[in-house]
Amino acid sequence: MKVSFKLVNDKLPNHVPLMIDPKEIARYKDYLIEQGYTWTFLQIVRPKQLWGIVKKCNRNGRVIEHHVRAFTNGTVQSEYEQCRVEDMWEHLTTVSYSAHERVMGHFEELKIGFEFDQELHERYNKEADSSFPKRYMEFIEWLFAGVIFWTPLGYIWHFAYNMKNKFRNKFSKKSKQSENLALNTGD
Repeated sequence: MKVSFKLVNDKLPNHVPLMIDPKEIARYKDYLIEQGYTWTFLQIVRPKQLWGIVKKCNRNGRVIEHHVRAFTNGTVQSEYEQCRVEDMWEHLTTVSYSAHERVMGHFEELKIGFEFDQELHERYNKEADSSFPKRYMEFIEWLFAGVIFWTPLGYIWHFAYNMKNKFRNKFSKKSKQSENLALNTGD
C-alpha cells in the first residue's frame, strides 16, 4: 500500500504521517510509556485518534514537548511543540513541526515496519522550518480549529468508539457463555 497525501495549494502539511500495522499501535504505546511519555488532558483530540501522549525533551538548547498521536487506521503523527509549562502563550500561538524522523528511529529500534510518502518526507525535511520559535499562527485559527472544532469532535468519536468496543466485548462474552452452557448441557 503506497502512502500518499494530497497537498492543498502546494502547501506543506504540519506533519509527515507514518503508517504502521494497526496491531502494532499498542506495542508502540507501551514502548513510549517506558520511555517516559505520559497522557495529558490538555491536548487537541482528533476523530479516530486512539491515544496521544507527550514527553518533554531538549532540542537546540530549549525545553520542548514531543507529542505522538496514533489513529485506528495505523497512522502515527508526531510533532515538536513549544513546552506549555515553560511558556503557555508560545505553546498556544506558535506552529509545531513534524517529529517524524524521531518516530522512524523508534520504529527501527522496535523493528516495526512503516510506510510513508517519500516525496513529502524529502520535501518537508528540505523546506520546513525546524527552529524555535517558529512563525506565529493566527490565534483565532487555533482557537476555532483546535478547541472549538477538533477537540469536541474527537472526544465524541472516542466515546462512541469505546462504547462500540464495550458492547462488542459484552456481546461476545454472552455468546461464549451460551455456547459453553449448550456444550455442558449436551444440547
